[in-house]
Amino acid sequence: MEFVRIPAGCFTMGATPEDADAEWNEHPAISVQVSEDFFLATKPVTVGDFSRYLSLPGGELAARDAAQTANYLSAVDADLFVENVNSCCPADERHIAYRLPSEAEWEYSCRAGTTTRFYFGDDLQYAALGEYAWFADNAWHAGLRSPPRPGCKRANPWGLYDMHGNVWEWTNDGWVVYDELARYGNAARDPATRVLRGGAWCHDGRYLRSSDRDHYAPDYRHYYTGMRLAFHLR
Repeated sequence: MEFVRIPAGCFTMGATPEDADAEWNEHPAISVQVSEDFFLATKPVTVGDFSRYLSLPGGELAARDAAQTANYLSAVDADLFVENVNSCCPADERHIAYRLPSEAEWEYSCRAGTTTRFYFGDDLQYAALGEYAWFADNAWHAGLRSPPRPGCKRANPWGLYDMHGNVWEWTNDGWVVYDELARYGNAARDPATRVLRGGAWCHDGRYLRSSDRDHYAPDYRHYYTGMRLAFHLR
């Protein structure tokens, strides 16, 4: 897996009031500080990546090719994968702590300094989205019934692929509404649920916007759930 360094910085998390496709849970947008640099994988975890450490759960629409994006992953599966990757680190990588990105880190990385609905612009009619993402119009409706290979669409300004579409990606955070997050910080997050980001190859374009979010119990898995690895230096 390849990683890029994401610099610390401040950004606005959530949707603008002008975004007609935004859901209630994307408001109110709040200012968030990513306090330290971290590293994020350029692509989501593939079948080959995951299979080096654990057996994939599988399912009717499961990816089979080693180069395809791994799906049917729960947050529990993702956490176990992280645990195994860390335990298998060679001695010269013990200064690295692999993990899932936080929700804020995920959106910050997806936006890559942009403030539009997608990292390439607002694209109100979703006319350009197919150049950057796998989603219902160019994948599911075209008959693709398992996740495509990552890295085939155009990257964002920070060199990250498939931040829009392919699979929903688990984060390390529990669910919270933004007004409570602004008031109480991460202590307000509910550990009984976990946030996913990014949308999937089977979903309409509105669900791939940088600010869109969803949440499920940690043991929930579906054909559209996957993951992306992050790490920081100990």
